[in-house]
This record gives sequence, structure tokens and C-alpha cells, in this order.
Amino acid sequence: MLNVELDNPSPEEPPRITVRSARPLADVTSAAKMLLQLDVVSADAIAELALLLPRDPAGTGEVRARLRTGGSHEPLITLGRDFHLDSELVERLIPIAGLANVALTARGQRNLRLVS
Repeated sequence: MLNVELDNPSPEEPPRITVRSARPLADVTSAAKMLLQLDVVSADAIAELALLLPRDPAGTGEVRARLRTGGSHEPLITLGRDFHLDSELVERLIPIAGLANVALTARGQRNLRLVS
């Protein structure tokens, strides 16, 4: 995780990014309550998603899925709050056909995101 500062001094100059600090993402995910959000575009993806989601009695990660039905109301469901979530899981979910917009964030911190 990088803590950065963006500076845009003027329209004529390109923006500058200054890295203020860096921490391994594994350290962040072990200390924070994580939230995994994704869109389910195909019902076939649900079975594969269920196989990959690691339930853990000590887990504090929450998973929310938006069911993309194409209708006027697309339900958002919580699949549970007892998952172990990390960047490796996101890497395994990204290629699954029928899943989209996979994003891992720290709950309560909207500026920390690992997205596909």
C-alpha cells in the first residue's frame, strides 16, 4: 500500500506524485477489516466463486455481490462476514467468466482499493 501525495502545480506542468510511505499489502489486509465487492454477471460464476471464497472462523472480511440481472432492480447481497480476504484471492477471482468489477477495500477507508 502506498501513501502518496498528488500535486498539480499548474495546467502547463504535468502532475507530480510523491510517495510518502509504503507497506506490504499483506500487512494491511491482516490488520484491517476488508470488504470484497463484485458483480455477478452470470449464474455459472456463483459455483466457482463459492469454491474460491475461504471461510474462516477468525476471518473478518465481508463479501458483497451485486447480481447483474439486467432489470431495474439489481440486488446487492452480503455473502458473509467471516472470510479471509487478500490480494491473492482477488487475483484468482479476476479471470472468472461471469464476475466483473472485483474490488478489495478496507472497510471504512474508501481511498484504499485493489481493483481489477
